[in-house]
Amino acid sequence: MPTMQDHADPRSGPAEAPPPRPVRRRALPVLLVFAAAAGLAGVVWAGPADPLPVLSPVLCAGVAVAGGLLLLWSWCRRGRRWWAVTLPALVGGTALAVGAAKVLLWRTRTVVDPYPALFLLLAGAVLLALAGLPWTLRRGGRRGAAWAALLAVPATLLGAGLCANREYGLYVTVGDALGRTAGLESIDELPASPAPPTPAAHAGRGRVVSFTAPGTRSGFTARPGAAYLPPAYFTPARADLPVLVLLPGTPGAPLHWVSSGRAVEVADAYAARHGGHAPVLIFADPNGTSTGDTECVDGPVARAETYLTADIPAYVTRRLGIRHDPRRWGLVGFSAGGTCAIHLVLRDPTRYGHFLSIGGDAAPALATPEETRSRLFGGSAEVQRAYDPAVLLATRRYEGVTGWFAAGTADPHRRTTAARLSAAARGAGVDARAFVGRGGHTWHFVRDVLQRVTPVLFTELGTGVPAARFAAPAPRVLPPLAAPPG
Repeated sequence: MPTMQDHADPRSGPAEAPPPRPVRRRALPVLLVFAAAAGLAGVVWAGPADPLPVLSPVLCAGVAVAGGLLLLWSWCRRGRRWWAVTLPALVGGTALAVGAAKVLLWRTRTVVDPYPALFLLLAGAVLLALAGLPWTLRRGGRRGAAWAALLAVPATLLGAGLCANREYGLYVTVGDALGRTAGLESIDELPASPAPPTPAAHAGRGRVVSFTAPGTRSGFTARPGAAYLPPAYFTPARADLPVLVLLPGTPGAPLHWVSSGRAVEVADAYAARHGGHAPVLIFADPNGTSTGDTECVDGPVARAETYLTADIPAYVTRRLGIRHDPRRWGLVGFSAGGTCAIHLVLRDPTRYGHFLSIGGDAAPALATPEETRSRLFGGSAEVQRAYDPAVLLATRRYEGVTGWFAAGTADPHRRTTAARLSAAARGAGVDARAFVGRGGHTWHFVRDVLQRVTPVLFTELGTGVPAARFAAPAPRVLPPLAAPPG
């Protein structure tokens, strides 16, 4: 006799859950994307991509837009809960995170320079791509959503990096970004003695050679640097050529002057108009690491001042055969390097008699006043004052010293600093000028300054004038003015 179970409707029981998506199938896009990324990174690291330019605005916009489109594609065909709850929560959380990061960076003085609002949007896209990835891989969506979500992460990251680099002009090629600058000769390949003066010897371009002064007196360990030698260096005029030491900021590297600043192109152009004569350019490292910041002082971190004012001049004289003459030696610096150029000359103009500060600050400084005094000056307010340009200019008088203070129109803080310090310098006897040009605190502005100001500076150094006929006064600190009889 049939039982109740025999007549039971199979549909009345609990419905079976759909089979779960195989883990292997879900992991396949992740594995393939990681494998492709690793392969591409290997190819780039091997060097074939080094000459590719990375400053193109089309490249920046194209990659950023592609990242945004991939992000949008990964969101398509989602359920009502995604659009009503999950996505608004992700967007709101991302906006809060970006806003909090902006405030934190400002309050800690980590980032104080103006930057485009686009940077906040790009940072938000990166965070959204990262935050939304787990939902997409777990829940799925339109066909290819998992692939789009995976590719959106590197695309938004790369787009943000390219656009930031485009704004500041830091890296020109892929090789620059990887710290590889091709074409440097070894200093050991240079001829030991100059050639006879012939028209051919004064023609052509200068040569860029590897050049890193050892920290003989300072104990400072510098990153690899370079030297630009004009055509006249290979003639008997070698010994009396002017010398400029160029200092990058933080982050930065000595060879950024070659790639991002195009200092060699400026010097070659000047040499072509002046019979092969131009200053020798020394691209030096004041920090020891890419993120280090010594502010060029002798302090607990390093004896950077001694390295720049004693070790480098001694090595230039010994290794390159150029006489030290502060009337013809100077410092050029960008950002923190500009701050260095000012105080190094003002503290001892018998080492370097000229400076060009591009976007330099009013005085050596780190993120906070407390960190500045502790890390740079060992907690001593007296030592800190000894490096303050305003104090030096108020208590000393100078002869034979020239100075340039350059700042961009989009860099109001440093524009004010340049105006104030140039006025104080003139009051202290320095032949000081302020230069204001279009741009901000970027290597684009540095290139503009080098093209427009350094030819004047080259002439002030007596470029092309024999030492016997160069009548500039020796840079020095004058004795204090006598007090009026009382």
